[in-house]
Amino acid sequence: MKNILNLLVLVCLLSLFTACTADNGGLPHPSQELENFVGTWLNENESTGHITKVTISSFGNSLFIKVWGKCSPEDCEWEIRRVKKNDILGGVIKVSWEEMGFLYNTFLEIEFSDDLHELLKITSLNIPNELGHKEYTTIEYFNKL
Repeated sequence: MKNILNLLVLVCLLSLFTACTADNGGLPHPSQELENFVGTWLNENESTGHITKVTISSFGNSLFIKVWGKCSPEDCEWEIRRVKKNDILGGVIKVSWEEMGFLYNTFLEIEFSDDLHELLKITSLNIPNELGHKEYTTIEYFNKL
């Protein structure tokens, strides 16, 4: 009887292990899907008054986001932000720039707007640091360079 019980426990453990390590049917692993964000992205609207370019790089368990905003005569580089890959939920990167001496604190949500991962959608919430300015949101689309 004890041998049968041990065999039953072994079969259950093997079944559990097999289920946990089984092929996921070709679905991309979350970290593989996040790698699709990596690259240089240009705003499809060349006359934008907001974000002109975004670069996303990957190292270890982090993505590094660098943004350029419309300035004159050259675009302004924003500080690089690091986002841990495990903090990215539902394929949406959330990153913010606050207290940088700008008129606005900016909160970005970066995601793909198509299934082919060729068009990046960035929603930007801009909250004023000073009285007299209004909060606003922009949605812009970026093509991979």
